[in-house]
Amino acid sequence: MDNQWRPSMFCLVSLVLTLGVTIQGLEKECYSTSDTKFPFMVRAILNITSQSEPVAADVRKGSLSPWDISYDVDNHRYPSTIVEARCQHDRCVDKEGSVDHSGNSVPIRHEILVLQWKMKRCNPVFKLMKKMVTVGCICVQPNNKFISYTN
Repeated sequence: MDNQWRPSMFCLVSLVLTLGVTIQGLEKECYSTSDTKFPFMVRAILNITSQSEPVAADVRKGSLSPWDISYDVDNHRYPSTIVEARCQHDRCVDKEGSVDHSGNSVPIRHEILVLQWKMKRCNPVFKLMKKMVTVGCICVQPNNKFISYTN
């Protein structure tokens, strides 16, 4: 090898070794995906810009099991407002809107994730929680079980 290439080779080898040490150091500081335990605390970016579409009034009122909506508001939760359904009747209704005793009106429930937060030493602390919400109602046939009593 020429003497003119030696300084360049020395710089190149030094650079590769330095990068190798730096990369190895980063690997030790980063969370390994091969670990079976998930970290207790993680950072999350909440930048949700999409808006959910509201349920059309004709869908909930035209159902055989109509429902009303209410708003669950908690300023220490994200999202702070959750729309919930409440069945209008225990029984179903017919096409004219009269109560039909041949079916039961039951809520449709769905579990969502919310972030509860509280202030701790002037910093918000978030906790991921599950919340069960009613999203609508449905008409189902009653579960009739006849029990016969014999003397």
